[in-house]
Amino acid sequence: MPSRSIFRTELNAIIQSLLKSELGETSFGFSKDLSKKVFSVELPLQVTHKESGFYFQIDFELDHYANPYYAVRTFPGDYQDIYHWDEVINRMGEWLDRVRTEISQPDPWLLLNQGSVLKDAIPVDSPHRNIDDYERLRIHEHLQIVREFLIVEAQPSSEQLQLIDERLLYLEGAAKRQSKQDWAHTAVGVMFTIAIGLAMAPDQANRLLQITGDFIRSIFVPLLK
Repeated sequence: MPSRSIFRTELNAIIQSLLKSELGETSFGFSKDLSKKVFSVELPLQVTHKESGFYFQIDFELDHYANPYYAVRTFPGDYQDIYHWDEVINRMGEWLDRVRTEISQPDPWLLLNQGSVLKDAIPVDSPHRNIDDYERLRIHEHLQIVREFLIVEAQPSSEQLQLIDERLLYLEGAAKRQSKQDWAHTAVGVMFTIAIGLAMAPDQANRLLQITGDFIRSIFVPLLK
């Protein structure tokens, strides 16, 4: 039955959940001092992921019939009334999964900044300057390099690999009908879509965009001379 305090059994269950998350035991902070030898902690207790500010809070409440329950508030997430401790731990596991997903996403500001840099680096080409056969061959080879990079770095699932292949095939097809400048802008957008779809780590997404940027600049070399 829920009580106003949780004891070592419950505290150990919380700690074990944090350790199993593999997010790093030092990545979390507690609203109560657990550094000393304690046998019980009075609620509320909040666990906060330091880098993101995401939190998991457990409190004690009574319902309309004076039945005690754990009031669990999470961010990201919502409010939930829970009457059994095992459900609290299950809820914490779901929250930790969400935290892991969110912090593994590419930094949107990094993507926007890198995308702006890439687009600013694209020279103003004639709208009728199409991609020739040799350049389409180079594009095909480059997209194979990108695919291999994504497989090694992101280790995609079968569904994610399908996304990669669909977007790269679209990009290769676009080289047959778009001007060089239009294709370069399309390439930047496709790489954004892939980076977000694969939830790539910031450094991985940055390298993907750098590879694309270097290639885009290389096919414009004749125009820059």
